[in-house]
Amino acid sequence: MTLVTIAYEDNFTGEVAPFNSFICTLTNPADLVFSGGPPVQAATITISATGDTCFRTIDHTFTFSNVGKSLSFRSYTVGSRTFFKSTGSTLRDAFNLATGDTIGNVAILGEVEPSGFGSNQAGGNRFITAFGGAVDTDDANRPSGHMAMAGLIQLNPLKKGETTGTAKALDLTLDYEDFDFGEHLACHLLIPGDVSYTLVKGVGTLTLTVGSAGECDHTNTGKSITFALYVGGSTGRIVSTSSTLIDSDGEVITPAIAGEFSTPGGS
Repeated sequence: MTLVTIAYEDNFTGEVAPFNSFICTLTNPADLVFSGGPPVQAATITISATGDTCFRTIDHTFTFSNVGKSLSFRSYTVGSRTFFKSTGSTLRDAFNLATGDTIGNVAILGEVEPSGFGSNQAGGNRFITAFGGAVDTDDANRPSGHMAMAGLIQLNPLKKGETTGTAKALDLTLDYEDFDFGEHLACHLLIPGDVSYTLVKGVGTLTLTVGSAGECDHTNTGKSITFALYVGGSTGRIVSTSSTLIDSDGEVITPAIAGEFSTPGGS
């Protein structure tokens, strides 16, 4: 079971594809360590040899080691809420198995919020939002683009013993903008059948698949974007793990976006 997903997107240079971009899935609770006492603490996430995996975003079969590498944070706690800001990193990217570059400078901001135990249900009307960096395969030597999405989604509840589900309603807007020659993508997904998800004890996946040519300004029928999904009651979070969406130039978009999957009272 994945407890933490790390997604990294690079402005790749001198390559024909975004080989540096990667995803790490962490399953060992001991990877996260706090030191000192609240309200201000240090926190570290360290990749362990047991249960943790790193792989290229565009090729999940290409795995590489970040064992012993870490992300460091300073955390601030008031009541039941904890905010964190990155202070350092020793992670390395996925350029190749032997000489990945160290990612020494990071700028990450977020929140650790108690939500109880992971849930086997993600029902109710939920806000879905995500944003972050994204590149396509002709972005060498140029800044990366950006992807953002927001909308409302209502999942059908899972029956006893089920781990895979569908949606009852969907209204989601997704946009991608590139720095290279105005390449872009704009989609408005309205078909409940565009949604599929899995969920076991609060951890699963969410996949959005373009079901109709009319849903995007450039044909993407059958193309999809997949997220790691984390649900604890009314609170939920998502982070992208793969995509086959293409932009106006026909290039596959590789995103690293994260956001919210929560009911109105659970953000």
